Amino acid sequence: MKIKNILKYRLERKKKAQAWGFDLLIAAIIFAVVIFLFYRFAVNYSQSGLVIKDMVSDIQIATSNLISEGYPKSWNIGDVVIPGILSDDKIDETKLDQFESIASSNYQRSKDLLNTKYDYYFYLWNSSVIDLGIVEGIGKAGVDSSNIENIDAENIETLKSVSKKLPLSGFPDRSFTAVGSRSHMNPETQEYFNDLEKKHGNINTITAGSSLKFCMVAEGRADIYPRLGPTMEWDTAAGQIIAEEAGAEVLAVDNLKPLRYNKESLKNPWFVAKVQLK
Repeated sequence: MKIKNILKYRLERKKKAQAWGFDLLIAAIIFAVVIFLFYRFAVNYSQSGLVIKDMVSDIQIATSNLISEGYPKSWNIGDVVIPGILSDDKIDETKLDQFESIASSNYQRSKDLLNTKYDYYFYLWNSSVIDLGIVEGIGKAGVDSSNIENIDAENIETLKSVSKKLPLSGFPDRSFTAVGSRSHMNPETQEYFNDLEKKHGNINTITAGSSLKFCMVAEGRADIYPRLGPTMEWDTAAGQIIAEEAGAEVLAVDNLKPLRYNKESLKNPWFVAKVQLK
């Protein structure tokens, strides 16, 4: 009887060990799958982030090349190294026409000249600046005159139905918030922030890059964005229209009037984007 009990006990222990072993195997497999999925996600996320950074860098280089006088300064189709379309801070219609000829006849060469591996397209629309008979748009269009019919009133209404009107609501009561440039925090801007503190008390100061500062004012996350430094028209045009459509204003510091565009010089004066007082 004693031997029988011992055998029974050993058999039960063996079954329990097998069960634990099986559970451990399942747990190990699940753990391995989780690690694999996490690795794939991390790799893909990292790769997509690198691609976006690469595209942004490419855009900056291509834009810098295009919005310049180019090289040589009086370049032509035969000797162009950098196809800039400006002369004396204004669009040069001769250079524009020549670059359009290059892009339409040899698109890959135009990409090489702009030093970009990505497709590009830019569109010119203001007839007060150039003769639009010269060129409508240059590059490989995503939406142009050939497929603009795809963007109809129904599509726009659908987009509007799922969009949120700016400025956004739902922000808790907060202190006066100023947003500044992450890479252009000069003494003049810091002094401006100091003056804001004297006027509003303790203020919340945020730094952000690129045109995100306009968007933060448009959303209602920030009250003011002073830019007391050099910018060009193409740096501010999109951000200004977003801010103004949201009810904010973008004013030149020297005359407190909205920033103007298509000037003889494409350089902007110092400006302040801010929420309008009600």
